[in-house]
Order: sequence, then structure tokens, then C-alpha cells
Amino acid sequence: MLIPFEYIKFNSLKETSRFLEEHNDDAHILAGGTDVLIKIRSRKITPKYLVDLKGIEELKGIRREGNKIIIGSLTLINELIENELIKEYFPLLRDGASYLGDYEIRNRATIGGNICNASTSADTVIPLLVYNTRVIISKGDMERVEDLSGFFKGPGRVNLKPGEILKSIELEIFDFPVEGKFFRISRVEGMDLASLNMAILVENPKNTKKRKVRISIGAVAPVPLRVYELENFLEGKEFNEEVFEKAKEILLSNLKPRKSSLRSDPEYKKRMAVNYLSWLFREI
Repeated sequence: MLIPFEYIKFNSLKETSRFLEEHNDDAHILAGGTDVLIKIRSRKITPKYLVDLKGIEELKGIRREGNKIIIGSLTLINELIENELIKEYFPLLRDGASYLGDYEIRNRATIGGNICNASTSADTVIPLLVYNTRVIISKGDMERVEDLSGFFKGPGRVNLKPGEILKSIELEIFDFPVEGKFFRISRVEGMDLASLNMAILVENPKNTKKRKVRISIGAVAPVPLRVYELENFLEGKEFNEEVFEKAKEILLSNLKPRKSSLRSDPEYKKRMAVNYLSWLFREI
């Protein structure tokens, strides 16, 4: 049974931001509703006001601006999966998004909601991290831009101040060759949260001198993790057994999975992360 709340809906970012700032402690945002309504039913949150964003057109859609792809925060997960720009330029994002819920859930869930839910294993966030995604945050007439990697402040917490709304995300199209892969394991096949997910992206994979690696991993830390220490070590290296052994050591030193995790044993997560890392040395 849902607790009573007042449903609020505006058609502009400015009005919405003003209301959210004025009622910061009592208001909660409604985007797709796939997470927030569950939290209300379970009384994890008890908002006085539920503020629906779906009337704000500028939060919707996917478009290209020069060498950038802009994704509105209200873009549905199924819209993301089916979009030709995403298929062509950001296939790892499409791969990750395809694991989110079932078809009906993906027709309600939004990319902004999946990001702001701040799950450590969010299947859109892990690939977005290796794409160096930036978030555009709006408040009234003001906007600010932040790297997605710094947007997460802890489990369920993102860097949004009172009145701020995630407006869109921004990805830059590569002007050099890339190869990549998204990995995921869960307790059961089908619809289940990830026990571990990982994305690896390689810039200039056939040119050792120019080659760079980006690695992100979920469900091994309080926030989705970009493994910068490992990336720096791998830059320009030949991929051989000696380098792999050192890379494993660096990777494992960055993983801090919870011992109390219900989805997978911490040691199993570490073994699987190393196994996924080995793809880089086998295939590139």
C-alpha cells in the first residue's frame, strides 16, 4: 500500500527546480518510476510530494551535436537500445542497457533514473564510465557539467544539490579506432541484478605506442569504479604474461567487494574480474 503523497507536475525545468529547492526535504523526483514507487511501497522513502519530470520535453530524446551525442535524462532504456547512433558509436552502452529488467521495465525506466539511483552495479553506468561520459546538471537558468566518474557519492547518493536536476548526458564520438567488451554475471539467467559487471575499452588497439585502456567495474566498491591506476599502468605496454601478472595485482588491489553481499562471494567476484581482464590479453 502506498503512503499518501501529493503528485506534482510542471512543464519547465525552471518551475520544477524552484519547487524541488523549496521543498527539498519533502519532495522526490519521479522519472520512470520503476525504482521510486518500489521504495515508497517499502517505505524506504516517504515523500510528501512526488514531482513528475515527464512533462519537460527538453529532458527527452537522443541527438547529435557535432562530434557529441546528447542523451536526455528521460530517454527510455528501450529508446537507447534501439537508437542507431548508440548502436553505431557506443555499442557497450547498448549491451549494458539490454540487461536492465525486462522489455516492459525498459519501456518505463529512464537513463537518468538508472544513473541517479546510484547502484554500484548499474548496467548502463559501467559502460558509460569507459566512454568518459559527462553529466549536464540544470537548476533554473544555470547549468553545470561534471564527469560521470565523480558524480557518485556513495550507495544511492549522487552529487545533486537542492533544486538541481540531471538534464542530459554527453558522450564524445571517437576519432580513432576502438575495441571493447561488456561483461556481466548474475545469480540466475534472465532478469536479475548483476553480481559483477565490467567494461573494457581499448583506444588504438593495434598501435602499442598509442594504445590506451579504460576499465570500469561494478559491484566491487561503494560506487561504480573506474580503475585509473590499472589504466595508467597498461598505457603503451606490450600485452604479455609479465604485464598480465602485474595488471592482476593492481586490479585486485582496487577491488573492495562487501563481505555481506547477497549476490556473490567476494573472492568469486575477484576471480571473475581477473578472468574478464584476461580478455584484453587474449583478444587485443
